[in-house]
Amino acid sequence: MSLNLKQRVKRNQFVVNYGRMWPFVKPIWPIALLSLLICIPVGGLDAAIALFLKPYTDVVVVGKNMEAPWFIPILIVGFTSVQGLLNFGSAYLNTWVGGKLTMAVRRRLYAKLVTIEPAFFDKSTSGEVLFRFNQDAESSCSGLLQNLKNFITRICSSVALLCVLLYNSWQLSIVAIIILVIAIAPLTRVKKLLKGLVAKDTNCMAQLNTSYNETFAGNRTIAAYNLQEKQKESFEGILQDRFELMVAMTRRTAWLSPFMHFVISIGLGLAIAYGSWLIVQGTITPGNFVSFLTALLM
Repeated sequence: MSLNLKQRVKRNQFVVNYGRMWPFVKPIWPIALLSLLICIPVGGLDAAIALFLKPYTDVVVVGKNMEAPWFIPILIVGFTSVQGLLNFGSAYLNTWVGGKLTMAVRRRLYAKLVTIEPAFFDKSTSGEVLFRFNQDAESSCSGLLQNLKNFITRICSSVALLCVLLYNSWQLSIVAIIILVIAIAPLTRVKKLLKGLVAKDTNCMAQLNTSYNETFAGNRTIAAYNLQEKQKESFEGILQDRFELMVAMTRRTAWLSPFMHFVISIGLGLAIAYGSWLIVQGTITPGNFVSFLTALLM
């Protein structure tokens, strides 16, 4: 069983992709690690604002007492300022690391490109070469790093906010978790729905680049043999294919946002109704409820 688990982990696309990038990350791994570690407090500080709303609501809004919680607005501003500075540092370091990785990958790919057999160029178009050896390098490096940054930030933020939810009311937390699971469940199908379309879209973009390159390099041939109409028809066909792909991608993903909003609105309605009942019963305070809703919305 453990052997099967190891094999599954090794075959996992996430592990495979980051394993391929490790030789490029290794020379700059301390800065890359720092850029990711900064994401932990960035995500965790999301919960601080929601947590401090509880004493503020209970003491000021309900208790009408302005003496004790005077420091809460200052703390909220302080936490927000620190989070903003950390966001700046994270964005700067991620751009630096992403740029270094892109340079390294492009350098390796170009070194390979100049040594490839001429037969490769006979089979490939200029658009494919530009896309695979130039644009793919940038998108893969920036995408992998940005995805990992967002993943760490959201995980830390979600864990911190979940702790705030449980601290304020475990009963309401169960309702919120069930609704969130229902809302997020369809995301697992989005990758499958888009996988084939993304590959076709990439192919279309390569064909567009090829058309521009062929027109620029072969403009004399096009003029000499009156190939303008043929080139226009070919280009129009590629544009139409790209348009249809964009519409298909929108058709398969646009439903997700309204669905999630609908499910979350039901969850908020249930949380407000159940939370109001818990306040009346004395199970939670108004501060607990306000803090819970803030954490839930974040």
